[in-house]
Amino acid sequence: MAFAVVEFQAFKDNSNRFIIKELAVVGDSLKCQIVFKPPYSITQLDDKMRRTARWLTRHHGFQWEDGCITYNESFITALCIPFKVIYTKGREKAEFLREFHPNVREITGPSISYQSGVDCIKGDHKRCAVSAACTLHQYLSSSLHENGQYEFEDGECLVTVVSGEERARRGSNRQIYYEV
Repeated sequence: MAFAVVEFQAFKDNSNRFIIKELAVVGDSLKCQIVFKPPYSITQLDDKMRRTARWLTRHHGFQWEDGCITYNESFITALCIPFKVIYTKGREKAEFLREFHPNVREITGPSISYQSGVDCIKGDHKRCAVSAACTLHQYLSSSLHENGQYEFEDGECLVTVVSGEERARRGSNRQIYYEV
């Protein structure tokens, strides 16, 4: 599979490391949303992280105790690894996801206007990870050119994503190519 968009909502542990609560993986033939059980009781968080967890609950709708699947980082890897490239919005998320996949790209492009009507476990919640992932996947997919490439800004340079054959045909130049 060529690429997927991975988005998530997360709490943080006492070491300021993400604990994913809601994970969304969206590819051409896959739309997956998972809500993980917490790895331990909220009482194990220090006061600062408990306050942060309450704030996240108010803004994203998930409580620390929510979830139906045991939190398992191997499972996250298994969902990501079939894809050649994983895209996500935001530097901190991209850095975190690199622990699960060797080819993670940060989307620095459009501000997200979340899609409404996306099936979300929490109903039509405006800050749902699956809504963000669907929106970003649609953005990347709609940017495809007829010759199988798409372009977007990645920091300060233009990035063109092309097939391996197209990259070989073009040779090298100053443009950056991500092969899919």
